[in-house]
Amino acid sequence: MPRAAFRLLQGDAALTEYRCNTRTEQHVFCATCGVRPFGTGASPRWGAYVAVSVHCLDDVTLEELAVLPVRRLDGRNDSWADL
Repeated sequence: MPRAAFRLLQGDAALTEYRCNTRTEQHVFCATCGVRPFGTGASPRWGAYVAVSVHCLDDVTLEELAVLPVRRLDGRNDSWADL
């Protein structure tokens, strides 16, 4: 989702981050339990984005999850076109 569309409602104090290699992507995780609820970054294709782990969303039904779009990308080889 575009970064401007994301709003963290609570839990900011429990979060910490990790940045690897180019330090352009922010890998956010809970300092207590280690779960990774979301991450941020920027790409030529999407601009500034937030990637949210759906298992961290409250009150999402299985039916809603079943119809979410899935995009497969090859980040390992820096190929950002849909597979």
